This record gives sequence, C-alpha cells and structure tokens, in this order.
Amino acid sequence: MLLTDFDASRQAVINPDMLFSPVPDLPETVVSCFSHVTFERMLDMAADVRVLAELGDANAKYPIYRGLWQGTPLTFALAMVGAPSCVAMLEELHALGAKRFVVFGNCGVLNQQIRDCGIIIPTAAVRDEGTSFHYGPPSDEIPANPKYRGEFEAILRETGVDFTEGKVWTTDAFYRETRGKFEKRKAQGCVCVDMECSALMALAQFRGIDVFEFFYAGDNLDREQWDPRSLSTLPSWMKKTVRRIWRWNWRGKSPFEMKSEESIMPHDSYISPFSTRYASKEMQFIFSEDNKFRTWRKLWIALAKAEKKQGLDITDEQIAELEAHADDINYDDAQRREKECRHDVMSHVYAYGLQCPKAAGIIHLGATSCYVGDNTDVIIMREGLQVVRRKLLNVMNLLANFADKYKAMPALAYTHLQPAQLTTVGKRATLWLNELYMDYCELEHRLSSLALLGSKGTTGTQASFMELFGGDSAKIKAVEQDIAAAMGFDKVVPVSGQTYSRKMDYQVVSVLSGIAQSASKFAYDLRLLANFKEMEEPFEKSQIGSSAMPYKRNPMRCERINALARYVCVDTLNTAMTSSLQFFERTLDDSANKRIAVAEAFLGVDAILNIMLNVCDGLVVYDKVVRARVMNELPFMATENIMMDAVKKGGNRQELHEKLRVHSQAAARVVKEEGGKNDLIDRICADPAFMITREEVEAILRPEQFTGRSCEQVEEYLRDVIRPLLAENADLLGEKQELSV
Repeated sequence: MLLTDFDASRQAVINPDMLFSPVPDLPETVVSCFSHVTFERMLDMAADVRVLAELGDANAKYPIYRGLWQGTPLTFALAMVGAPSCVAMLEELHALGAKRFVVFGNCGVLNQQIRDCGIIIPTAAVRDEGTSFHYGPPSDEIPANPKYRGEFEAILRETGVDFTEGKVWTTDAFYRETRGKFEKRKAQGCVCVDMECSALMALAQFRGIDVFEFFYAGDNLDREQWDPRSLSTLPSWMKKTVRRIWRWNWRGKSPFEMKSEESIMPHDSYISPFSTRYASKEMQFIFSEDNKFRTWRKLWIALAKAEKKQGLDITDEQIAELEAHADDINYDDAQRREKECRHDVMSHVYAYGLQCPKAAGIIHLGATSCYVGDNTDVIIMREGLQVVRRKLLNVMNLLANFADKYKAMPALAYTHLQPAQLTTVGKRATLWLNELYMDYCELEHRLSSLALLGSKGTTGTQASFMELFGGDSAKIKAVEQDIAAAMGFDKVVPVSGQTYSRKMDYQVVSVLSGIAQSASKFAYDLRLLANFKEMEEPFEKSQIGSSAMPYKRNPMRCERINALARYVCVDTLNTAMTSSLQFFERTLDDSANKRIAVAEAFLGVDAILNIMLNVCDGLVVYDKVVRARVMNELPFMATENIMMDAVKKGGNRQELHEKLRVHSQAAARVVKEEGGKNDLIDRICADPAFMITREEVEAILRPEQFTGRSCEQVEEYLRDVIRPLLAENADLLGEKQELSV
C-alpha cells in the first residue's frame, strides 16, 4: 500500500524554509484553535495584540498575531481545519520561528457520559487519516501529549475542572464514518473523534517540536441518532459574533481587518475608559455578564445537587441537562423576558428553563434572588482579589530588585519636603515596598476571611428550606455546606438578612483603596524626583512629552496612577455609605450602586497595578545628578562632625557652634539669594578657629558616612520579610506589562 511507503528523508521537494523566513519578535509559543469565535475571544482577552505575519491558502488569508497573556508574549494563530491544512500551517509557523504549539478545538464524543463542552485530553491517536503517514512509519496509533499532559492535568485539578482522558480517533472522512466503525473505535479505547490530532502528533515527532492538543466535547455520537448538543443552538453571544462576521464579509473585509476599525465598540454612546484604555481584559472578564451569568448557573447546579443529595426529588437527568447548558447562555431569551417581568434573576431562570425543559421546575428551588446575586458577588470579588494579589506580588518583586540594586547609593532624604539627613535610593524604595507589603497582608486577610452567603432564604431565616426539608435543620445546613464546597469556599456567613452584610463590600474596597494609596504615594514621590532630575519613569522612544514643548518628559504614567488612585480612594466612601444606609434585612438601594462602585474599584486598581508593573520594570536613576545634589547639601550636614573634630583639637564648642551658624546662614544666602554655589566649606577652611585643612574636610565629606544603617536595613528587610514571601509565590512572578496608551 502507498501509505506504508514512508520516506524518512528530511529534505523534501518543497520545504517550508524555501517559502518562509524567521520573523523577528515572534514568540516561540503558539496558541491556536479552530473556531473563529473562540479565536476572537482570545484576542480580545490578550493585551498589546498586533499582526506579525500572514499565512493562507488559495482561498483565504490568516493573520498571525503577537500578544501578551498575563504578561507573557504569545503567538496567536487561527488553525486550519483538517489534517493536511493544519499540519501545513504548523510547518509554516515553525519556519517563522515557533517551537511550541498549544492547539485546542471541538470534537465528537464516543462516550455519552462525557458532558457537553467537557475537557478531553488525548493520550494516543488512532491514525485513520493520510497525513500522519508522511511524517512517521506506519502504525495504527501514535502517542499523544507525552510531555505536558501531567502538568495540564494538575492545573485542571487545581482549578476544579473535570476532564476525561483517552484515545482519540482521527479521521478525514467526515461524511463516510459508519456505525460499525464507531463501535470498532470505541472497542479500541477511543473516547472521541477529530480530524487533526494523529497528524499533529506525527509532525511533532518528525520535527522534534512540542505540540500539545486538547479538546472540548461537542456532539454526541454514542447513541442511535446523532445528537448535535450545543452545536445545534448557538448561544446568543455567538450569534452576535456570527452576525458581525457576516456583516464584515458582506462589506468585503475580514473580522481581523475590521477589528481596529470597529473595535466592537460603538462611537455614539458613553463607554467607560476602564473598558477602552485602562483595565486589563482579564479583569474586565471577571466583571463581565458572561462570568456573572455562568456563575449563576453554577450556583443553580450546586443547589440542585445539594438538594438531591439530601433527598429532594431531583433526578440525575435533570442535573445533566443543567450541566449541559451551564455556559451557553441564551441572552436573547433572558432579555426578552426581563422586558416583561422587570426582574433579572427570574428572567434568567426562565431562559435557563427553556434550554432545560426537564429541569425547569427545579431551577432556583427554595432560593431567593440574592442566592445567585450575592453569592456571585462574593465569588467575583474573590476572583478579582486573586488577580490583584498576583499583580501586587509582581510589583513588589520589581521594587525589591530595585531596592537591592541601589541599596548603597546615597541620596538626599526629605522631611517637610526640605533636604534632610541622607538615605539611599534603595532604602527609599523599601518605604514604597513596605506600604505595598502592608496592603498585601490586608489582602491576604480579606481573601482568607471571605465567606459565601450560602442559602439563607428570603429574610435570612431559611424558612423556605425548612418547608422543603420538613424542618430538618441538619439537612439544611448540609445543603449550605455542599454549595460552599462546590464553589470553593470553606465557610458561609453565620447569620445574615436576605443579603450578606454590605460591610463586606466596604472591607474589600478598603483593601483596594489601600493599594491605591500606596501606589499614589509612590507615583507622587517619583514625580517629585523627576522634577529634581534624580529619577524618572521609563520613556518610550517615540513618546511625546508635551504637545507644545517638545523637550519635556512629563511623568504621564505616574500622573495616571495618581488620577486613578484618587478615584478608587474616594470610591471607598461610596461603599461605606451603602453599608451604613441599609434598612433591616434588605433594601434595594444598594444594587445599582454596588454594580458600579465595587466593579470599578477593581478595574481601577487593576489599571494602577498594570501601570506600576510597567513603571517599576524600567525605573531610570540618574546617579550623577543624585550624587551632585547630595554633595551640594552635604556641607550643611557635615558641620557637626567638623565641629567635634575642632573641639578635639582644643576648640570651644559654643564658640564654634556660633561660628558655624553664621557661616551656614551666609552660605545659604549665597545659594538662595544670589544663586551661587554652596561655599560653606571654603568659609570653614578659611576660619582658623576650626584648625582644619581642605583635605581633612574632604575626608569627612563622604556621603556613605551619612546614610546610617540604610544599606543594612534594605538587606535585612528583603531577607527577612520580602524574599521569603516572593519565594513562596515564585510561580506567579515574572509578569510584564506593556502599555498601549
């Protein structure tokens, strides 16, 4: 057979490097998927996205993007469907400079127990296609994902994501697979079917590159009739995207070409600058409708499971139906219903019920609106705090490195904004760092003490659950604990009205305010140091410092930190007022307010930390200016040492003190009134009462002698406080941040 005629020669008639050359600045790791919709969402969530290259075939062009994901540069490429096209594209990307590939996409399942959209990790691929046989010797199967599978599984377990392992059947005959072949592949151990995996794994072996592929489960083939599942009904967000793509194509432009033109944002209505200029896609997603309503559905599923466990008449089939539609939210149905009933929660209960007709009657059973609303708010605040925690640690790491580097460099200190006894550049950095450390401790405390509302009912008495469970308190408490565990919490609030105490919002926003305060102090200090020409924030090569004065280098990033910090600090008062003005067990005047106040406090601090990551990664120190400013003020500080030396030689302390006072004022007058140089040392050397030579004075005027224990304090603080903390969180460090505006 032709397919058994494998030729291992590395030199083909047409090789990728004949057509493609390495692209500078192309990140070596590529993330690729097969869905336009998913790919667009990835690009939207990444930062600093730009086109680096373009691939394609006779019918279409595929831009290749560079972007930042949580500070890490990655290449993003929309994969071509089918083994020949997909492998050819990876070959071309490899020729451009890529070395590692993460590929994911949809697959059909051969085991109906695998839930819709569940994660599947292939362990081997059955080679029922042709492309792989051009890259490796004949065999029925090829190993899949040998290198990173364990690491990926650990991440999924850590994040509580269920997954399935097994063989994948790779076929290139989409319309020609029979029921008999499906049964054969199931008997071989295949759990799903795709069109690329075996070829990708053969490519990886042949070229010696890393390729990791996983799937999210799609249509169910493990039944007499094909069940398309979520493939049959697109969620509303996907429908909108498809419509948008159709409009783009109608106008003769691709979605990629239109991205910058439309920005998927209207230009005729107000848009929060947090969405367009400041906050990261990561934090925006946390406070997005998608995240909120998916969390609602997770809570409804957790409630149903917990109630079933305690004996309510809820079936596995009903729960499976709820889980099958946990993520594909039918927004259009919910919005239509809300116009009628004016209630967001019941609108989504209704919409969920349309997708889950068998389970419609048990959704939200015994719960009140605050069951999903308040519990989701707590979950989202925890997610936001975890992002803030990671970015805060990275800022602290950058400042710690800076402090260590400049721990011994003498610099003027200031009290009352007047020159004072010397410190060091690194010691000052520890003052900024220590305030952030204090914020970190508060954040950790708040994270560890966050409690879920649980299932408290209409006024916090759990009366509805007493009705459901026949007054069995043990079952009610068990339901609540199971819900908490399902959502990753070890406790619920012990007592509440209908809502959790709004003091919790105040406490969380207070943590954010603390970070904003510390960041603002840093930014103000740096702005003053820039005025002194001692230190500056980084300045881009093509950055414009002033629209009118081209020579200027305005500290624009630090000014933005100050501006956003002011907003966040003032926002704390908002949550304080909301907490103080609640009536009895529940009042609704908090709702509209907290939707804005809490979310934008997080978005504001996220933006602040992004800027700090950028600034602290490129702080500029002008050491010669720092030294010159020290030496200009040092004579005033050295007078006590000079006086003591003169006393040792027989001088009168009181007389010398008076002379120093007169000389110092005269020298100050020259500096301040005449704009001259500080001539105090010249005056002292010329005064015989001091019995001192210039050489002796210069020996005293060594800045390092006037910094006290600054250097040691930096070393001790980093060693005892900061480095152990950073070592504990080493896996979170290394984040970078590029600013687009």
